[in-house]
Amino acid sequence: SPLALDRRRRLALAAPAALAASDNAFARPWAAAMARRSPAATAFDGDLTGADLRPLALDGRAIAPTALERYASCGRAYFTMAVLRVDESRAVDELAGPDARTDGSLVHRMLERAVRAERRLDRPLTRAEQADVVGEALATRAAELDRLPALLREQHRRGLLARLWRAFDLDRELRESTGRAPHDVEVRFGDAEPFTIELPSGRHVGLHGSIDRVDRLADGSLAVLDYKTGSSLRRGTDDDPLLGGTVLQLAVYAAAAEARYDLAVDTVEYVLVSRDKFMRSVAAAEPLRQALGPVVDALVAGIERGQFLPAAHVRTRPGWGTCPVCDPHGLLARQQARRARLLAASVDRGDEDG
Repeated sequence: SPLALDRRRRLALAAPAALAASDNAFARPWAAAMARRSPAATAFDGDLTGADLRPLALDGRAIAPTALERYASCGRAYFTMAVLRVDESRAVDELAGPDARTDGSLVHRMLERAVRAERRLDRPLTRAEQADVVGEALATRAAELDRLPALLREQHRRGLLARLWRAFDLDRELRESTGRAPHDVEVRFGDAEPFTIELPSGRHVGLHGSIDRVDRLADGSLAVLDYKTGSSLRRGTDDDPLLGGTVLQLAVYAAAAEARYDLAVDTVEYVLVSRDKFMRSVAAAEPLRQALGPVVDALVAGIERGQFLPAAHVRTRPGWGTCPVCDPHGLLARQQARRARLLAASVDRGDEDG
């Protein structure tokens, strides 16, 4: 009745703890409010320490290096996407065309096919042959792309072809100047045969993934390459070559390549093949190898302890999103950018008034 509802509201204002003790419907939101006010990390923040976490244990199963990178970047994002299996939301501008995941898959597929074709023919592909490679890659995602208008499909095809031309022109120049050559592409590891690394704690953790490309260098050693299709590359530093685990993918690939081919990996490389940027980021493999065990040890321990706290995200550009879970579509970042502009404007007005 209205009278009973009014009494509950008055009790909630006057003695919320007493109401929480007698009303289960009010107890959980009250507990959440108190936990969020607490200076300590709680389950409502993502700290699941003490819960039954046996399903999260990695003993006997492999984990992808990209999953470890996601956990290192943001515990909340890892829990939401890897544990709860909630997929990343699509941006509004991706609804009218191929999303970033589809586009990245197509770029990887056409580069793989082009390298395989060149190795088979033992010569560079002609422009016409490269166009055929792009057409074959597009055919593998026909069900997704056929929903697009014909003009968008053609624009997308031309964009992919331009990226392939540019990437292979630069790659050919590199091969001719250094004497290196592709050794293998799309190298799967950790699936049919287990691949593990020993951690400083003494345990072994299984890893699985796919190396985009392995090159044989002029001195007989190897270079491991990973294609990236975003807008930028993240690099480690001399003091922190794996950036706390957020860029450990190539370190894992180097270890897997050495185990597979019984050859030393000299360098690891990110190759950016975006719509408007083509660049390589090369690093020596040895510092990454040395940092890999301790970093993976810490990340695995955090996952198995149930520590899924959100990261202190730092925006790289004003108004850009930072995390697909904490900041979907960059809405929070845009609000912060607008607030900063308003504050700056108010300060400017104050100076003028003074």
